[in-house]
Amino acid sequence: VHATRIRGMATFLHTMVRITDPEKSRAFYRSFIGLEELPPVQDPQLGATKYPFRHGTMTVNVWSFGSGLPQNKSSAGIQYVISDVVAVDARARAEQVQIDRPLGPFGTGVRTIWLGDPDGITNYFAQILPR
Repeated sequence: VHATRIRGMATFLHTMVRITDPEKSRAFYRSFIGLEELPPVQDPQLGATKYPFRHGTMTVNVWSFGSGLPQNKSSAGIQYVISDVVAVDARARAEQVQIDRPLGPFGTGVRTIWLGDPDGITNYFAQILPR
């Protein structure tokens, strides 16, 4: 496991994320999140390049229709169920990643932190606490 990857990642929801700056977003999902970046794919139906990332059997595609378009923060979101959300909080603070909702309880038995990718799209990290 690469040392900079977020440890304990168990599952996440599949999604496509529309971005405005491919280089910043690719760096975030590759370096901060720790997803494996696959070769870009031209999608003639979308008229865009998709940048796929993989974790296990799941793939997340980030794609852009070009610069100058408004950000669309509500177009997607990704949830990660992990074993150490405190470590994600510390790393996000150290790397100055946008924190949308700080580390804290979410209901009973779950601790979360909500981060924004370079476009402000939610990356929500949840840790299920022992009973």
